[in-house]
Amino acid sequence: MTTTNLNASTANSSFDWDTGIISFRCYNLLEGFSLIINIASLLINILHLAVLSRLESLKGTKYRCILINISLADTVHVFSVAYMHMCFETSPLALKGGELNFRILITVVTTVGDHISYYVFLVASVEKYLAICKPYSYQSSIIVRRLPAVFAVAWLFVSIISTCVAIMNQSSPFWTRNWQFTVLQVMILAVAPNVVSATLLINVGKELNRMKNQSAFVADNGKEKKAAIYVIIVFAMEMAVFLLNMVCIIISHTSTETACEVWNAVVKAPHTIANTVIYGWRTKAYQEHVRKIFGFKSSRIGSAET
Repeated sequence: MTTTNLNASTANSSFDWDTGIISFRCYNLLEGFSLIINIASLLINILHLAVLSRLESLKGTKYRCILINISLADTVHVFSVAYMHMCFETSPLALKGGELNFRILITVVTTVGDHISYYVFLVASVEKYLAICKPYSYQSSIIVRRLPAVFAVAWLFVSIISTCVAIMNQSSPFWTRNWQFTVLQVMILAVAPNVVSATLLINVGKELNRMKNQSAFVADNGKEKKAAIYVIIVFAMEMAVFLLNMVCIIISHTSTETACEVWNAVVKAPHTIANTVIYGWRTKAYQEHVRKIFGFKSSRIGSAET
């Protein structure tokens, strides 16, 4: 059965039909634009990971581990968002009862995609705090010495929490439908890591400013300073998107969804490319590797600026 609904605010039509497994819907213009942006972002982040793997000066550094995890988090986020904007309804409630495992998998993937970047930045902010504010204990810190393992624990933790959320949402006990459960979920997956990261990076910024005023230099020819500034900039953008997204969610519950469609198309989708653009713009060796991958003539690749 096909029904047609005109959206007066977008002047686009949408329609739904039921296959018995998934409810399909054709998206409007804004949703289609968001899908295109997310697919482009997915490809750009994959290219970013390929270039990072080829930068010789980053090999063996903690900074490389941070950059890779930020890009992986963006990739998972973009994949989940692009999937949600495809021409079928992927919300757990729209999927039919016989596909419980599929519904749980979708919920886990989208929940991880929405929140893993916050825990990636939490680990990165701890590492940068130790490097800038606690340099004498930096090398002896187990977090620094086992940084890849710490990132792996962060990914595992978010995956486990997301799985618990998905299972509880599907079983639908009464208490999971209350607003208290939603608040607890947001606190664990978003607010807590973001508050800790913001606190640590504010201290890092203060220390960098103090060092600048005193003409002090960070060890390793200032590379730690540049890495810290990069993390601060990208995290600040992430928090701007997070806070504006909260506003968008509130608006969508009190009015139409048009505001969120515009938000997803204009801001939320493109922001996942930002860290790639910022790092590529700041690093000459990165630009040279991109030219080399696409077959353009380039000068001899020098040491990367981090």
